[in-house]
Amino acid sequence: MSEPAQTNLVAAAVARLTGRLALMEGTEAIELVAGFIDAQGAVRFSCLLEETPIPVSDGPARDAAQIERSLLVGLADIEGRLEDAFTHAFRPRYRLPGAARAWSTLGQFGLLETEDLDSTALHKASRLLWGPFGEFLETQLKRLRFALRDLRAEVGADLRSLGPAAAELVHLDAALVVATAGALDGLHRRIGPALEGRFEAGLREALGAKAQRRDLTTFTVGFGPEGWVGEIVEDAAVLYRALLQREGQRLCELVKSASALAVDP
Repeated sequence: MSEPAQTNLVAAAVARLTGRLALMEGTEAIELVAGFIDAQGAVRFSCLLEETPIPVSDGPARDAAQIERSLLVGLADIEGRLEDAFTHAFRPRYRLPGAARAWSTLGQFGLLETEDLDSTALHKASRLLWGPFGEFLETQLKRLRFALRDLRAEVGADLRSLGPAAAELVHLDAALVVATAGALDGLHRRIGPALEGRFEAGLREALGAKAQRRDLTTFTVGFGPEGWVGEIVEDAAVLYRALLQREGQRLCELVKSASALAVDP
């Protein structure tokens, strides 16, 4: 599919969406969404809109206010679990390496006594030490995304019970989620490597240029929740909170717009 055709396809859908979700009007919003749809996403988007029948609930309509309350409870629960994980990230249950373990690992790679840091050895030591941090951050991101996915599915099912117009809006929203999934997955996959790069740079700076200036006491100050390692973990938490906030706002707007359509289809 050519780029102009892809943009036109997205433009047509977003034009429908903007009138119902009160999104920013004009080409900027269209270009923003189009930029997150790759070639495969455009094909999936087209198939969903043109070929997939719009599912309509056969059950009784739920109260719109109750749907909104359930959404807010669900978002609060997701936020609570996310905050709990990052608040206790350095507790023993997550098994992140502490300063003593990191210092010992650096010594095993011969990085504590040498004047000139061996970049290869530092990289290997960094990869080894970063492993538990990377696993922790990846796990929290997966849990967040899966929880949001499940919540969106629950909310979508409830909104479809409000009638055909609300069901059509939910269907369009779901199509955009699928179409942008590839590009957004790529962005999410870049978080870990970017933070790992900062971790290795932090180790290099913490070790310094002079062997005689390296000591465990000074190293411990930085390699912990209050030091540069904690700053890296907190930066990940900020990104995850932003993701939750963005998806939460989008779901809230979806519920409000679908509820309005149920009143005035």
